[in-house]
Amino acid sequence: MALSLAAVLSPGCSLGTFDRTECTTSGDCRESFGFGFTCGAQGYCDPIALASRCTQVYPADLLTSPKYANAIVYGNLMDRSQVKQAARERAARLAVMQANQAAPLEGRRFGMVFCTVEENLAFDDLTMDEAAVATARWLTKEVGVPAIVGPSGSASTAAVYQALVGSGTVVISPSATSATLTDLDTTNATDESPGMLWRTAPSDAAQGPAISADMSERAIQRVAIIHQTDPYGQGLANIVSQTYGGDVELFPFMNENERAEAVVTVSNTSVDEVLFIASNTDDIVAFLNGAGTTTGYETKSIFLTDAAASRDVFVAATSAKGLFPRVRGTRVRPLGEEFAYKTFLASYQGEYGEKASDFSFTAQAYDASWLVIYGSAWSLFRGGEVNGRGIAQGMRKVSCQSDGATTPCGATSLDVIASNWVGVVES
Repeated sequence: MALSLAAVLSPGCSLGTFDRTECTTSGDCRESFGFGFTCGAQGYCDPIALASRCTQVYPADLLTSPKYANAIVYGNLMDRSQVKQAARERAARLAVMQANQAAPLEGRRFGMVFCTVEENLAFDDLTMDEAAVATARWLTKEVGVPAIVGPSGSASTAAVYQALVGSGTVVISPSATSATLTDLDTTNATDESPGMLWRTAPSDAAQGPAISADMSERAIQRVAIIHQTDPYGQGLANIVSQTYGGDVELFPFMNENERAEAVVTVSNTSVDEVLFIASNTDDIVAFLNGAGTTTGYETKSIFLTDAAASRDVFVAATSAKGLFPRVRGTRVRPLGEEFAYKTFLASYQGEYGEKASDFSFTAQAYDASWLVIYGSAWSLFRGGEVNGRGIAQGMRKVSCQSDGATTPCGATSLDVIASNWVGVVES
């Protein structure tokens, strides 16, 4: 099918063959033939071959149908082995699907190439951050995407942004909350310099004080923080330590052995509450199961961060059911009765047969995709082409309505709440 597409698009070709066009970059091939072509090793334009980590596309015939030759195509980076991130991927796909169901943008449809960044020897021996960078570079160079939705984690997002500086591709994460990301890109964005690193989740600069305030309101005196040593874990642990007025002791971990040791060590302390900070579902589940089978946690309450606000975490934590009544946590405040949010929930369940609210940051992944779509319209109408900088400029023009007031959209407008997670567990 890829060869037949080449035959359709290439002028001066005979049945089953097409004139080979010399190229220097894959951009040359996209200019000549449209989306779906790359500059091969021999210096000629060839139909693009999907990378092993990036075999899923939407629409399914994105690479084979001539109607997508001028498509506006984005990249998506998620760890598909994690249930919550697979749900975010589906939310992003839903946005592209809905955009294509509407009228095309000046005759151009939308598409997305989905890459998984999981650590999996079936693909390669790359770490998650390395896989995110490798696939982001492939998406930028070979596919030519102007925008990437993802990755999910703060460390991977930072690595991808730094690897793509100067490429012209805008990166927008639905769930990277580390406060350190704020200073990676421009801190004084303007229309001329709109910034190429975006997120639709609130910064931990908001989550940290929310955690501290909740602990103070409940008169928690002594807290142990078990945390990853990545930007998310270390950064959030530092913020809580600085904003909480009680006694805090930090227990950092870099691997599963250190995490298990921390669980045992903390069980023997006299702390009132244990705050666990990690972005990976496996770490969160292992902590809960470990605490649930270790003497000493029956007298301690547990506090989890926004990364854990997914039903799959509690389904997998089979040894921690006795802890659940004493588990609290933060999550991004739902948009409640707002029409757009309720429409998203209904659309997601109608398409996939599951509740988007069972998983963290699905709405943010959906919003991130729609933002780049709206930004693309701005870029095309104002600049005559769709590129990363134009998308970023357009995203600065999107406004949000809440309680009758219209304001510029931004992650800082989102709120973080702390609550008992019975609803997450039982939903």
